Amino acid sequence: MQAMLRGADFEHVGIGVSSLFRTAPDGVRYRDAQGHATLFVPVGAFKFSVNPRSTAPVRLELRLDHRIADVVMLAPNVWTDVSLPARTERAASRYAQLDLRVIDNDETTIWITKVQPIQ
Repeated sequence: MQAMLRGADFEHVGIGVSSLFRTAPDGVRYRDAQGHATLFVPVGAFKFSVNPRSTAPVRLELRLDHRIADVVMLAPNVWTDVSLPARTERAASRYAQLDLRVIDNDETTIWITKVQPIQ
């Protein structure tokens, strides 16, 4: 089972996000979620962008493998770049679970770009 987990390909797997990427009016490709989502991200450093479709700023909580990694303030209807460094502990698999949650309003739709590893 451990060998299967290490070899599993979770790239582009998400829970609570649209299954297809869409294109925003500014040309950015994204998937949308309502208030919260789970993505599987590379265990190394990575980046992505988020755009809350709101009328006021909101806070986005990022939990990496069930631990709070950051809380980011997002301006309404603006792309915000988010990056997380590689963890210091050695991972058992190639992907980690990233949970995103809008703290201020769980009904807020968020647009999320593809997660990109940082080399």
